[in-house]
Amino acid sequence: MAPSNSETWFEQYKKIWEPPFSLEEYLKCHTEDVLYDDLTIPKVFNGRDQLREFYVRVLEAIPNFASRYDRFYQQGEVIITEGALVGDQTEVYRGNPPSNRHVDVPWVQFLHFR
Repeated sequence: MAPSNSETWFEQYKKIWEPPFSLEEYLKCHTEDVLYDDLTIPKVFNGRDQLREFYVRVLEAIPNFASRYDRFYQQGEVIITEGALVGDQTEVYRGNPPSNRHVDVPWVQFLHFR
Protein backbone atom coordinates (compact mmCIF):
# COMPACT_ATOMS: atom_id res chain seq x y z
CA MET A 1 0.00 0.00 0.00
CA ALA A 2 1.39 3.38 -0.99
CA PRO A 3 2.04 5.91 1.78
CA SER A 4 -1.05 7.92 2.72
CA ASN A 5 0.95 11.15 2.66
CA SER A 6 3.34 10.79 -0.25
CA GLU A 7 4.89 14.24 0.22
CA THR A 8 5.95 13.43 3.78
CA TRP A 9 7.17 10.00 2.67
CA PHE A 10 9.20 11.56 -0.16
CA GLU A 11 10.90 14.06 2.16
CA GLN A 12 11.82 11.30 4.63
CA TYR A 13 13.02 8.96 1.88
CA LYS A 14 15.22 11.69 0.37
CA LYS A 15 16.99 12.19 3.70
CA ILE A 16 18.15 8.56 3.76
CA TRP A 17 19.99 9.11 0.49
CA GLU A 18 21.73 12.32 1.49
CA PRO A 19 25.44 12.00 2.25
CA PRO A 20 26.38 9.92 4.05
CA PHE A 21 24.01 7.33 2.58
CA SER A 22 22.55 5.16 5.34
CA LEU A 23 22.29 1.62 4.00
CA GLU A 24 20.62 0.25 7.12
CA GLU A 25 18.01 3.03 7.17
CA TYR A 26 17.36 2.40 3.49
CA LEU A 27 16.88 -1.33 4.08
CA LYS A 28 14.35 -0.60 6.84
CA CYS A 29 12.15 0.97 4.16
CA HIS A 30 11.73 -2.42 2.51
CA THR A 31 9.94 -5.60 3.46
CA GLU A 32 11.97 -8.77 3.95
CA ASP A 33 10.70 -10.04 0.59
CA VAL A 34 11.56 -6.91 -1.41
CA LEU A 35 12.18 -7.37 -5.13
CA TYR A 36 14.77 -4.96 -6.50
CA ASP A 37 15.06 -4.85 -10.27
CA ASP A 38 17.63 -2.43 -11.67
CA LEU A 39 17.22 -2.63 -15.43
CA THR A 40 20.92 -1.87 -15.94
CA ILE A 41 21.85 -5.10 -14.14
CA PRO A 42 20.83 -8.52 -15.47
CA LYS A 43 19.68 -9.73 -12.05
CA VAL A 44 16.68 -9.24 -9.80
CA PHE A 45 17.63 -9.02 -6.14
CA ASN A 46 15.26 -11.00 -3.92
CA GLY A 47 14.99 -9.96 -0.30
CA ARG A 48 16.81 -7.55 1.96
CA ASP A 49 19.95 -9.67 2.18
CA GLN A 50 20.53 -9.61 -1.58
CA LEU A 51 19.68 -5.92 -1.69
CA ARG A 52 22.22 -5.28 1.09
CA GLU A 53 24.89 -7.23 -0.83
CA PHE A 54 24.22 -5.13 -3.93
CA TYR A 55 24.61 -1.83 -2.08
CA VAL A 56 27.67 -3.02 -0.16
CA ARG A 57 29.37 -3.52 -3.55
CA VAL A 58 28.22 -0.08 -4.69
CA LEU A 59 29.58 1.52 -1.52
CA GLU A 60 32.91 -0.28 -1.91
CA ALA A 61 33.33 1.24 -5.37
CA ILE A 62 31.75 4.61 -4.62
CA PRO A 63 32.37 5.30 -0.91
CA ASN A 64 30.61 8.67 -0.97
CA PHE A 65 27.63 7.26 -2.88
CA ALA A 66 24.38 9.17 -2.51
CA SER A 67 21.33 9.97 -4.57
CA ARG A 68 19.83 13.32 -5.30
CA TYR A 69 16.04 13.20 -5.46
CA ASP A 70 14.54 15.97 -7.57
CA ARG A 71 10.83 15.18 -7.78
CA PHE A 72 8.22 12.49 -7.45
CA TYR A 73 4.86 11.53 -8.92
CA GLN A 74 2.26 9.15 -7.59
CA GLN A 75 -0.22 7.03 -9.49
CA GLY A 76 -2.15 4.69 -7.23
CA GLU A 77 0.22 2.18 -5.62
CA VAL A 78 3.22 3.41 -7.64
CA ILE A 79 5.52 6.31 -6.80
CA ILE A 80 7.89 7.46 -9.52
CA THR A 81 10.96 9.42 -8.47
CA GLU A 82 13.53 11.32 -10.52
CA GLY A 83 17.02 12.18 -9.45
CA ALA A 84 20.65 11.23 -9.90
CA LEU A 85 23.27 8.92 -8.45
CA VAL A 86 26.22 10.98 -7.28
CA GLY A 87 29.65 10.10 -5.94
CA ASP A 88 33.25 9.35 -6.82
CA GLN A 89 34.15 5.94 -8.23
CA THR A 90 37.42 5.00 -6.52
CA GLU A 91 37.28 1.19 -6.93
CA VAL A 92 36.20 -1.32 -9.60
CA TYR A 93 32.45 -1.26 -10.17
CA ARG A 94 30.69 -3.90 -12.28
CA GLY A 95 33.93 -4.62 -14.11
CA ASN A 96 34.74 -0.98 -14.76
CA PRO A 97 38.10 0.20 -13.44
CA PRO A 98 38.14 3.11 -11.00
CA SER A 99 37.73 6.39 -12.82
CA ASN A 100 38.51 8.51 -9.76
CA ARG A 101 36.00 10.93 -11.20
CA HIS A 102 32.81 12.37 -9.85
CA VAL A 103 29.67 10.85 -11.35
CA ASP A 104 26.24 12.42 -11.57
CA VAL A 105 24.03 9.90 -13.36
CA PRO A 106 20.34 10.73 -13.83
CA TRP A 107 17.76 8.03 -13.15
CA VAL A 108 14.05 7.36 -12.84
CA GLN A 109 12.81 4.97 -10.17
CA PHE A 110 9.46 3.18 -10.00
CA LEU A 111 8.43 2.06 -6.51
CA HIS A 112 5.47 -0.30 -6.42
CA PHE A 113 3.91 -0.64 -3.00
CA ARG A 114 2.01 -3.82 -2.25
